[in-house]
Amino acid sequence: MMGLLSRALPLALAGCLFAAPPAFAFPTPIDDQTGLFGADALEEAADIAREARRDYGVELLFDLVRSVPADRARQVKSMNSRNRDRFFARWAEERAKEEGLDGILVLVCREPYAVKVYVTPSARDAFSERDGEHLRRVLVDHFERGPKDRTQFDKGLVEGARYVRDTLAARNPEGRQGAARFDWWWVAWVLGGILVVWMVAVGARAWLRRDQPPAPPVLPEPAPGLPGTVTAAATGDEICEAIFNPHARATDRPTAPHPDLAETADYGPPPPPPEA
Repeated sequence: MMGLLSRALPLALAGCLFAAPPAFAFPTPIDDQTGLFGADALEEAADIAREARRDYGVELLFDLVRSVPADRARQVKSMNSRNRDRFFARWAEERAKEEGLDGILVLVCREPYAVKVYVTPSARDAFSERDGEHLRRVLVDHFERGPKDRTQFDKGLVEGARYVRDTLAARNPEGRQGAARFDWWWVAWVLGGILVVWMVAVGARAWLRRDQPPAPPVLPEPAPGLPGTVTAAATGDEICEAIFNPHARATDRPTAPHPDLAETADYGPPPPPPEA
């Protein structure tokens, strides 16, 4: 049973993984904590973010937070506008590094209100810092009209996401180069994961069988015309035994005498007949 499981599990994992729809390859990159945006706008922006990563290899993360951390709130509240602007610029960079982002982070804070865009160095060939500043102006122009017309928040979010997509498309018309590079890394991680799962299954099988006596090996018949020839064959079970149970020596395992050896062995003179 364990042998069947250790062989079938990697194939099952690979089949399930590669059979999954491409639309679920990436999680939704938007978590709205501000309460300013509608579900439709969030879904459209998330779709565009997935498209940017799939087609151009650039991540787009909308980081929508309600407020700054509690331990910094008083400090930020006492800052003037210049220092506050610097604080949010540093905070956006910190959050991008915490997420391991390779692309564009859009930070929107509700209290105190702030909008910042940070582009990681690795993505600046596809989307420059100047593009990031233009994206920020697109967002701010809509968000500042939001208190009077809440639909402006949704319009700004979607328009900003579309601007990122259009800019990436203009810089890389072929599009699929970034996706191909990402897909190869993804395949490598999948294959590595399958290998680890298989090794764990094999190790568990050997551990469960550690107290069982090893079965005697079955030697094949010698080839015709070559008496005395022995063909060595190592099964997968014997390899696993040697790797995970090295204390079991070959001399401890019972072996059956070869037919040829039994016929040619010199056992000395025959015993004398019993006396009458």
